[in-house]
Amino acid sequence: MFAANCYLLVRVILDSNNLTNLLPLPELAAFPHLLNLSLANNSIVGLSNDYTEGFQSLLKFDLSYNDLSSTFPSSFSRLTALEWLNLESSSLSGSIPPTIGNMSSLVYLNLSRNRLNSTISSSWTELSSLETFYVSHNALNGTLPVGNALRENLKDISAGKNSLTGTIPSFSSYPSLEHIWLNHNKFHGSIPTSLGNMTNLKSVYFEANRLLSTIPPEIFASQSLEALVLGSNKLTGSLPNAISNGFVLLAIEKNYISGTIPVSFGNLPSLDGLSLHSNLLTGEIPSSIGDMSKNLTLLALEKKHAQLNCADEPWTSSKSQVADFGKQ
Repeated sequence: MFAANCYLLVRVILDSNNLTNLLPLPELAAFPHLLNLSLANNSIVGLSNDYTEGFQSLLKFDLSYNDLSSTFPSSFSRLTALEWLNLESSSLSGSIPPTIGNMSSLVYLNLSRNRLNSTISSSWTELSSLETFYVSHNALNGTLPVGNALRENLKDISAGKNSLTGTIPSFSSYPSLEHIWLNHNKFHGSIPTSLGNMTNLKSVYFEANRLLSTIPPEIFASQSLEALVLGSNKLTGSLPNAISNGFVLLAIEKNYISGTIPVSFGNLPSLDGLSLHSNLLTGEIPSSIGDMSKNLTLLALEKKHAQLNCADEPWTSSKSQVADFGKQ
């Protein structure tokens, strides 16, 4: 299949073809210097447990968007040099094996959009080099384990659209963390106050859980947060007057937030989306929101259970295509 003079081959990229079988092991094993093997977006079916034999130098392996129809191969744990593994949407089922903790060089791990249906093994917290951990769109259950080994490097964690339970970890000892997606799960309890003190945190997506209590004011005062998405929970309390200027997206709809909309929410220079509909808000909608509406991609203040009045009637009529205050 491959010419003998390709002994020093370091990359094999065969994405987006019509491959139905994995490349033969004897052929690939002939390339001891192979660093990057990418077979994404094919029609590959099946994955034997010993497929990775001979790949000791491999750094990047991409089998995403195939139909492997298998469990996570335990043999992957022997790929101790591997830094980047993408198995997104590859029809994996079963569990994430404890042996994954042996893949000590992993920086990027993507297992999203599969049929994984067990708890998340605590062994993933032993991956001290890991920066990106994606397991969203599965059927994972139980709590979300976190550990000390992850502290220094973890930047992105995406575990949305599963059936995870328990409380949300504080993540207070994760200085590099930038994005947390835990939306559409079954987390309960309160939002950790410590999230507001994390200097690199940019995105928090906790919508569609069972979160209670008030939103900590430290969250709104965060100097790093850009996206705060907390819709479809059971959050109470009021919106603070003091809010950081860095927010790009604020989505707190479908909760039990009461009180008025602060004028400061209409003075956020970078804001692109504001969604506060289906709460218990009262009073006037600040004219400052109308002044900035021309720069917004999303504005949702539909009142339903709220008792909102528009402070600027001309703005109400001219912006009716992006804001509806009258639906009951």
